[in-house]
Amino acid sequence: MHQLRMTLLVSIIGAGGFAFSRGLGEYVGKNGWIITVVCGAISLISMYLILYISKVNGYVGIGEIVENSLGKFVGRIVLIEFAIFIIINGSLQVRDYAEVIKLYLLNRTPIQLILLVLILLSTYLIIGRIEALIKFNEITVWIMLVPALVVLLFVIGRGKITNVLPFFDFEKTKFLQGIKVGINSFTSFEILYFLLPRLKEEERKKLKYSVAGVVGIAVAFYILLYTAIIYYFGAEESQHLLWPFIGLVKSIDIPGTFIERWDGLILMIYMIFNFAAFVNIYYGAAYITKKVFNFKRMVNSFSIVSVLFYIGSMLPKNILENNALQDNFLSYLFLINNIVIPIVLIIGLKIRRGRYEEA
Repeated sequence: MHQLRMTLLVSIIGAGGFAFSRGLGEYVGKNGWIITVVCGAISLISMYLILYISKVNGYVGIGEIVENSLGKFVGRIVLIEFAIFIIINGSLQVRDYAEVIKLYLLNRTPIQLILLVLILLSTYLIIGRIEALIKFNEITVWIMLVPALVVLLFVIGRGKITNVLPFFDFEKTKFLQGIKVGINSFTSFEILYFLLPRLKEEERKKLKYSVAGVVGIAVAFYILLYTAIIYYFGAEESQHLLWPFIGLVKSIDIPGTFIERWDGLILMIYMIFNFAAFVNIYYGAAYITKKVFNFKRMVNSFSIVSVLFYIGSMLPKNILENNALQDNFLSYLFLINNIVIPIVLIIGLKIRRGRYEEA
């Protein structure tokens, strides 16, 4: 259960932690914390739908779940659509990740080469058993959260309290647009489909509380992060930051401390954390591809998915276009795959079971 919580936390926060608040300031200003709570509630509802559909199917894999609910033909179509969603999500995330590396570390290296290396490294990590991935997630959580919270403490006293006041400023708030942007930082928990079958019976009894705890931690982290960014930069200036958290860290200068280049430290942490989040997405896409094509080995699906990730990550012409796709397109795919499809699966299962009982 501990491993599931850590993996889920890495998957949810992932790159979202460093990009969070980007675009939110434009729509909700100082009220980002409200949007964060709403998006957290939406993601929790979606996870509970996944838990329910998994439970009524006896915690089998996602391939069996869609087949039980919709039949082989329609179920395979849903799996393909689900794989496309995960690949698009992963492609946009790894492109964002590669752009950070190019800007701050390897500015003379072609983005194509950076993407290729990242995808190959991810393939190497997950080409073995999933246990290696889960262990990697356990380590990554603490590498990320502890230093990030320490950095947020240094912001206290360096910003302006007027930047975050009043807490309830609804005059210029556009909540629907804010939710559309904010929900993108709560994606990638689809890995639940692949982790639930691995749990023991006694662990499954605590699933609702464990999942709620993970969402609570993510919401609290995002609220602290958003408040710190608005507190330091203000709502107007934060709108123009590509990676608000990295911008926050780079602006903090602490002469005489044991580490003066905080941005270098955080960038290193960012690389590890984002890499772990992408690897989780990669595994999910490869697993579903294996089910779609009935491959006997995951290696076969890796060869397909890796190429699709590379092609997908190269489609945006630049980081601005990549961000626009995330903000304006990904939220609709989230709604379809994490709300609509689970509901359809539940309804389909009830209908099919009702027919069998009548027969």
